[in-house]
Amino acid sequence: MAVTSGDSVLLEEVWGVRNLSDKKPVTPETRFAMASCTKAVNAEMIASLADDGIIEFDTPIAKYVPEFRLWDRAATDGITMQDMLCHRSGLGGHDAMWPNTWERKDFLYRLRFLEPNKPFRYCSQYSNVMFAAAGYLAELIAGKPWEKLVQERILDPLGMKQSGFSAAEMCCMEDFAVGYRWHEDKLDEMPPWEMTGAEPAAGLYSNLRDMEKWMQMQVQKGRYGGKQIISEKNIMQTQSPQSAMQSYPWSFPEFPGIGAYGMGWMIRVYRGVPVIYHHGEIEGFCTFQAVIPALERGVVILANRHSSCHGFQYTLLFQILDKMLGEEGAGWEERLWKHGQKLEAEAKPGTEEKAQASLSGKDHNPVYPLQEYTGNYVNPAYGTLQVVKELKELKLYFKQWKLPMKCLCGQTFQVSNLKEDTMFMDVPLTYDFDEKTGKAKGFFIKLEPLVKEIWFGKE
Repeated sequence: MAVTSGDSVLLEEVWGVRNLSDKKPVTPETRFAMASCTKAVNAEMIASLADDGIIEFDTPIAKYVPEFRLWDRAATDGITMQDMLCHRSGLGGHDAMWPNTWERKDFLYRLRFLEPNKPFRYCSQYSNVMFAAAGYLAELIAGKPWEKLVQERILDPLGMKQSGFSAAEMCCMEDFAVGYRWHEDKLDEMPPWEMTGAEPAAGLYSNLRDMEKWMQMQVQKGRYGGKQIISEKNIMQTQSPQSAMQSYPWSFPEFPGIGAYGMGWMIRVYRGVPVIYHHGEIEGFCTFQAVIPALERGVVILANRHSSCHGFQYTLLFQILDKMLGEEGAGWEERLWKHGQKLEAEAKPGTEEKAQASLSGKDHNPVYPLQEYTGNYVNPAYGTLQVVKELKELKLYFKQWKLPMKCLCGQTFQVSNLKEDTMFMDVPLTYDFDEKTGKAKGFFIKLEPLVKEIWFGKE
């Protein structure tokens, strides 16, 4: 953890170990996957492009990349970088689209097949997919790979020499943290994800020393080492409210859930003081960064533990803010621990479909022989999913996992432990058969909690 002010580091503390095997201690140089804290880096890189007149935040993307399409005509014609960077495209999460091995132009092409679940610019819906699209479109507009743009415009000017974009590269370093997940009352090691297909949303790795430099630039409104890296005008635009966003369930009287999203930053108020922040969660890692403009302070917290670390991160943040503001202790350790336990208990019952299945008293047999459910199933946005028969059960190939399918009733199966972003979900998969031929036409699967079922047609 670090606290910065101007060009100074007021506090730098490290605790714990990089991994549980050799128990080497964490250092300020230990690399961590930065997860969604990458989003602010992406937004500030685009702000740098805006400084140079290469792109404008509020100019439609269609002006720069005429071939870019979304499902909705209004979004296709009007969407801007600002829309993408504050999550108001109309698209839900669709996090099951990544990681992937597609070419970046192919990824952008597939977005036109994602049906929006809200009208364009109606509200903010957190979307890694659209943040990735913003980075890849910046790549097309500027004529350089996204990684090179970030390197030249952010990392190099700040001297962030120990940061990069590849999980494999990070794990080749001498000093890096191994990620863990608390599962069944123990810590299990989690190999890091290679964030192919979502690098601009979550692909950065870094360490405390480099992130101190990053936060110093944020606190100083784009300046670092006596140089203006990003114009004050554009960095303040990324840190300013662009779209309303509620932040439940981690809200309290001192920290109301009503807030906004800037561009790569969330904005809320703690005891009357604006806090501009973002947290990140990905395979085995939780990160947090915050700017408190009125106090000219920046805060960074890095942990090698999987979702969710919100209670832990907010406990530290609130204690730091109380000290800065001269407030009495508010018992945040106990309050946030109890709040986290309550949220965890509420989440345990599982999906509605799973609850309904338990009420039925028994599992149901499939209508057709298992072999009739197997094969390749295709969606133009998501690609191909494969169903195979192994012994007396069906399994779904999803990315690198082979997931069991359990018949609930009729043509509906439950797919267990499907991983989307940081969540492990039990999701329904419902087949549609041609009654005359007895052949499968395809299936609907609930890949995204806030979006209706996705159709995959039989190949």
